[in-house]
Amino acid sequence: MTDLSFKRAQIKIEAKNAGLKLVFYNQEKELYQFYNEKENCFIDIWARSFKIATCMNRKPFGYSSLLREKVGILDMKNIFQNPRFHTDKGRRL
Repeated sequence: MTDLSFKRAQIKIEAKNAGLKLVFYNQEKELYQFYNEKENCFIDIWARSFKIATCMNRKPFGYSSLLREKVGILDMKNIFQNPRFHTDKGRRL
């Protein structure tokens, strides 16, 4: 199994375990977009670079986006479970 196919498989497994719904997939960019109904949050993950972006409605402030770079499998699992999870590897968009 190649590194990319391993990442794809892990993304799908962990998203399913977290109860996320796949709403978009771009094969060319290896981009997955999931929706977390509980948190009213979109989670984008690029399989090649393992970057994760979250966009959530933080009432009453409105929408905020955070991009986390150089994350690992454990960080991904934590973000899928709790999109507000801090990795100290992120920046606001």
